[in-house]
Amino acid sequence: MPPPRPQTPMNVAVPGLKWRPRKDGWTAYWVARDDAAKRNFQIKSRQLWPPSDGTAGGEPSADEWQAISITCEDLQDEMLTWLRGGAAVSGDPAAMFDDTVTSLIRIYETDPDSPYKELRFHTAKSYDSKNRTLIAQIGGARPSLLTFRDFKRWYAGFREPAAAGKPERVARAHGLMTQIRLIFAYGVLLELPDCARLKAVLDGMEFENPKKRKTLVTAEQAIAIRAEAHRRGRPSIALAQALEFELGCRQKDAIGEWIPQSEPGLSDITEGGDKAMHGFHWKNVSPDMILTHRLSKSLRGRKATVSAESGLEKRWNLSLYPMIMEELALIPIEQRVDAMVKAEHTGLPWRHKYFQQHWREIATAVGVPLNVQNRDSRAGAATEGENAGADIETIRHGLGHSKPETTRIYTRTADEQTAKLATIRATSRNKPGTK
Repeated sequence: MPPPRPQTPMNVAVPGLKWRPRKDGWTAYWVARDDAAKRNFQIKSRQLWPPSDGTAGGEPSADEWQAISITCEDLQDEMLTWLRGGAAVSGDPAAMFDDTVTSLIRIYETDPDSPYKELRFHTAKSYDSKNRTLIAQIGGARPSLLTFRDFKRWYAGFREPAAAGKPERVARAHGLMTQIRLIFAYGVLLELPDCARLKAVLDGMEFENPKKRKTLVTAEQAIAIRAEAHRRGRPSIALAQALEFELGCRQKDAIGEWIPQSEPGLSDITEGGDKAMHGFHWKNVSPDMILTHRLSKSLRGRKATVSAESGLEKRWNLSLYPMIMEELALIPIEQRVDAMVKAEHTGLPWRHKYFQQHWREIATAVGVPLNVQNRDSRAGAATEGENAGADIETIRHGLGHSKPETTRIYTRTADEQTAKLATIRATSRNKPGTK
């Protein structure tokens, strides 16, 4: 009997990881999905651990787990990118439909006319994750037999806690039900059996949405995070924090994102098979400190990244933002090339996962509560503006929103506004001549 199988540490992503027993231990492999293997994806599996010169058995070290995670994610990305642009479904998609949810998902993922093919890379990754969960948990369900009761039961199962004593996963459940709506909606377009009926059923149902976030990063916290980042030798994180809080921009705009080079768009920053896109770039900062940038969130679909006409372009005068100017004063002119925010250990833009890890460690060290996240910098900017007297229309333009209702999601002044109304009403009662 081999020893117990190694258990994946918390917060380590290992998509496609499979363990195979050996007489004296276990061997870890990344294994391609069945549909990718059947369509002749070039990598069927790859051994990840133990190293070729090591011995089987025991547990991977922390460094080995990190290497396993990175390799799994890279191979998974390569496979999914290949699936998106690889062999197309031949013939009528209906021929693939075998009255299972799994077949419906596979059609959505592989049909050359599916909107899935136009998703931006990280959106597609999010959809892939949801689809894998759906296939694992309800893939064998038959649309011809489904009723609203099944959807209610699925939702209840999706929101169950990950472990005893943990909170319910409302956001997860809502996201998976939204994905189910999307899958059946595409089935309607293809006129697949029972999809129109089930889409109508779903249209008549509501599933609890996670509550809107109420946390924000304050100016004091942003200043403390910047100071601690410098103390730790991470000025790039200090600059990113200043940009996010002062400009009210998203993290993706400040630090960019890494996507495979096979995805649309050109970049002068590459590493291996990846390229950095959509982050602030020194070439877009004029001599008089005007930063011009196309907001990443406004780029809809893969093709938008290569069209100069797509997306919302914003301009900021950086000299108006004290925190940013304090950080820029520390960057020599000769270092102001390519990405504005670069990780010190690589000289390249941060990978999102590792930026998050380092930011969290720094924020926790200066007393920022765990429920406050880096993305709450944007809410902090909006709330500071409203508290200072800016109207919602001014804040809307500053954040780059098309609708004021969206801006309201980011302001955290509901309690203050309620108290202000109470004060105004009480004061009005005490005015001379008021009964």
